[in-house]
Amino acid sequence: MPVNSTIRRQVDLLVSGPLSPKAIAATFAKSARNLRDDLIKKGETASTTFDTYVDGIKDVKEENVKIGGNVLYVFNSMPPAVSYAYSFAVSRSPRRTGRFQRSWIVAVNGIKYNGHIEDIPSNASVILVNIQPYSRKLDVSKRHKITSASHITEDIRQAVQRRFPQINAERLFVNLPSSVSTIDTKIPYILKGRAAPSAGRRRPRADTARGAVMTYPAVMLSPK
Repeated sequence: MPVNSTIRRQVDLLVSGPLSPKAIAATFAKSARNLRDDLIKKGETASTTFDTYVDGIKDVKEENVKIGGNVLYVFNSMPPAVSYAYSFAVSRSPRRTGRFQRSWIVAVNGIKYNGHIEDIPSNASVILVNIQPYSRKLDVSKRHKITSASHITEDIRQAVQRRFPQINAERLFVNLPSSVSTIDTKIPYILKGRAAPSAGRRRPRADTARGAVMTYPAVMLSPK
């Protein structure tokens, strides 16, 4: 089962005086939960979505741990990684009209996602992409180096990879289905520029030639 972040801690109990097995288990359970909550507060190595294993059994209360046993928390790092990537993208987007900022979408396993980010499963493949037809020009064009959107998808990728090393972050170009069209943005977008090259000039890429369906720069997040 692929997981994004696994935290396993054996909590050492210093017991002064005789304790019953039940009391020891209760103390162990409280220590394990406190450690788990501390990790969640840090927001990087752990998330609020996790599975609990007690002595190898899933969804069992920590108080059921046996003497000498262990509590294992398997954290789903995908939701905080997606949330961070989305927030980073919006903060780096041009703010002149706000349209570009509002045009970032999240797709989970190839389908536009409209649910709660915290519900994205740990084994999902997630794509973050801006659906404005000029997003590619802003991202890759050398003429737009001074804009905040220049190389934005690569900057998102690097930021996510630094903060969430347990997640694979990859920059790629994707085709978008017509289902993600909005009132002001029609998908797919057919390119109008770059006619056939004259003699001696290099032929443009297939996805940048006139009449081609444009591909969009995006960031894909997946579990390691």
